Amino acid sequence: MKKFLGIALSVVVIAAVVFGILINTGDEETTPPDENVTNPTPVTIVDSSGREVELMAPVDKAIVTYSQLLLIMKAVGVEDDSIVGLDEFTLGQYENIFTGLQGKPTVGSNLFNLDMEKIIELEPQVIISTPSTLSRMPELESQLDSLGIKFIGLDFSWDNVSNVISTLGTVFGQDTRAEQFDSFWWGVFDDVTSKVSTLTDEEKLKVYWENTADGYVTVGQSSANNEMLEMAGAINIAGSFEVSSPTVDPEWIITQNPDVIFKYPMGATDQGGFGSTDTSNFQAMMAEIMTRPGFGEIQAVQEGRVYIVSQLIKTGAFQNIAVLYIAKIIYPDLFQDLNPEDKLREMVEDYLGLDFEQVKGVFVYPEPWS
Repeated sequence: MKKFLGIALSVVVIAAVVFGILINTGDEETTPPDENVTNPTPVTIVDSSGREVELMAPVDKAIVTYSQLLLIMKAVGVEDDSIVGLDEFTLGQYENIFTGLQGKPTVGSNLFNLDMEKIIELEPQVIISTPSTLSRMPELESQLDSLGIKFIGLDFSWDNVSNVISTLGTVFGQDTRAEQFDSFWWGVFDDVTSKVSTLTDEEKLKVYWENTADGYVTVGQSSANNEMLEMAGAINIAGSFEVSSPTVDPEWIITQNPDVIFKYPMGATDQGGFGSTDTSNFQAMMAEIMTRPGFGEIQAVQEGRVYIVSQLIKTGAFQNIAVLYIAKIIYPDLFQDLNPEDKLREMVEDYLGLDFEQVKGVFVYPEPWS
């Protein structure tokens, strides 16, 4: 009898153990893995200065100190939680649009004036800025290296745009999204490039591009704005100048007799863009150009073809959209079916996640097609 009870007890114990194992195993098998957790892996990227930067990606604690890089980060899907700090200028530009950035710490007034103590407090893994930040703050790189903080410098020359997009995609674990955005970014040119390629030199119009709030600073052959004008099928009257931002004589502009005049008011208090709907400053700039001594002889002035271009639309992340606006203004008949705002809306809504109607503003003044 005792032997039987012993055997029975052993069977019960074994069964309980096995049952417990099955329960535990079952719990482990039915608990879904966290698909949002990506284990950081070492990657090496090459920034716009040719510097090789080794870091663990994806990064989840970054400081960004250039507004155009912030826009690309948002476009490739970087969440606000991954941005632990910004410079005051960038935050001031976009905190009312990207409301998740409101209240974020700042690390200096701008990308050339950064506060190391504030950077250290935030413990970022990486600082995203431009190469010129290191040029203006040569001690910064060694200071960051000693703290294990990486620095990535990216610029927006036309031949570097895809590298900016793909680099930020890699750093933040958004490679697929970055590939999609890169395809969209370059795809907006398809209609423009195919049509302007049919223009003869005689059919192309001459353009004077004024590049500061003050007058008579234009753009030479090494300027990104010159390339933008060429992509839109225009002839830059200062395109043969080797320097990037030459200052020209008013009489020279008059003798060149441009067909169209654009002004980008760099340095002005009001530069238009998202959320800016007041056109009074742009109207004043246009009137000032048209009433300059002798400018009444210029064909662009006589025909009322003088336009003010927002800083936002012609710089960095949106410079592809600027080509559409410029091409449409210069060649309205050639681009009757082109509405630049449609592509701007697509970029803002599909990639920046914003309601275009809530954030739209003045990007070009006047819009001759509206």
